[in-house]
Amino acid sequence: MDGEHQEKKRKRSVAETNPPTDRFAKHRKKKKRKREKREMSTPDSMSADELLTYVTTFCAGKGSWHVHQPEGGYRTISGAVEGYFGNKLAGHLKAAENPNCVMRVLVLCSSGIRCCDVFRELRTLAGPKALVAKLFAKHMKLKEQREMLAEKSVFAGVGTPNRVRALLEAGALDLSQCELVLVDCWRNVKGFNIFELKQEAADLRNVLCALADKDFAGRLAVAAAAPPTG
Repeated sequence: MDGEHQEKKRKRSVAETNPPTDRFAKHRKKKKRKREKREMSTPDSMSADELLTYVTTFCAGKGSWHVHQPEGGYRTISGAVEGYFGNKLAGHLKAAENPNCVMRVLVLCSSGIRCCDVFRELRTLAGPKALVAKLFAKHMKLKEQREMLAEKSVFAGVGTPNRVRALLEAGALDLSQCELVLVDCWRNVKGFNIFELKQEAADLRNVLCALADKDFAGRLAVAAAAPPTG
């Protein structure tokens, strides 16, 4: 009995001296280092010159891009729109009530769910009279969006690259007077933004290249909203 007691005591002493190791600690550290490296090299932390180089490379050298990106970047979509237009924003919102007005701002987001958040943010900024269009698949069909764009005057559009590309190819989206294309670099729960998600990045590249084909004369900017918490 004493021998059994001594053995239990010995095992307990060994366990206290050598606590069990976390098998996944090394893996988590590696993922953290990769995430930190990725975040340092993506548009949400770039200067205007760095962003221009990044976008030019991202689009395989296609297009002559004009970048509007202040020091420190933008942290919200509405802040980016206000920062770009400044004192002229009120005049643009007033002009958007004109039946002949065409889109001035296009925001590209990584998902329909994120589009909904950005849509509400821009609706608050634009007020009740300036229309913000939903250019994503979550709430409207492609045919309904084509009809809406043909019939109504729109100040801004919020959409996913896939749906925006479809509308451009259908000739339903007039960006001839668009002054600002804003790429939303919000990070999802896994820490990825639109440039880092494989399919979304491919669709984004197609949209930007399509704009380059049309000799887009506006400005390109990115806004890096804070990632979700919890």
